[in-house]
Amino acid sequence: MRFARWRKPVSRLLAAGFLILLVLTTSPDAPFVVLALEIVGFLMIIAAVLGRIWCALYIAGRKNAELCCDGPYSLCRNPLYGFSFLGVVGLAFVARSMPLGLILIPIFWGYHHFVIRSEEIRLREIFGDTYTQYCIVVPRLWPRLGRYWSRSRLTVDPRVIGRALSEVAWFLIAVACLEVVEHLRGASLGGAKLPVLFSWPF
Repeated sequence: MRFARWRKPVSRLLAAGFLILLVLTTSPDAPFVVLALEIVGFLMIIAAVLGRIWCALYIAGRKNAELCCDGPYSLCRNPLYGFSFLGVVGLAFVARSMPLGLILIPIFWGYHHFVIRSEEIRLREIFGDTYTQYCIVVPRLWPRLGRYWSRSRLTVDPRVIGRALSEVAWFLIAVACLEVVEHLRGASLGGAKLPVLFSWPF
């Protein structure tokens, strides 16, 4: 459980590093590549926002009270991290930085490997054999689409869902901030106003 104590500061440090690279690095301006990256990035962010809301409908407010194993949690055990991954890489693509998006893949999953292992220990302590059986049936990350099922009704606490919506709103705020960054770089003014640490090779 030592990792749990360091999780928040490590997460903030990684997030700060990601934002610095996102804002202070550039990539070659190839119009077709830029357009393709932005379209793919926006689609990934939309999927991340809708997916995290979908997960919140099932697990928000119930995380330690009951084992959630239906809805998105019938497909894989960690759908929230999967959707967060889409959102983070999508932001890099919207920022026109394919190299940063690709670099994020091993960093994100390398870090979350330890996050997931820590949570699995805690959930096994709380739910015992029930969680062990759930792990046998439902994969950790890669969705198994043929096993989807959902209860017919969900009881939702508006306050909990409100918090979930505020969390996904950060993805949308980040997209707006990236547009401001592009303006400050002087993309339409002919002169860069923000310092650039370095330019990616592609």
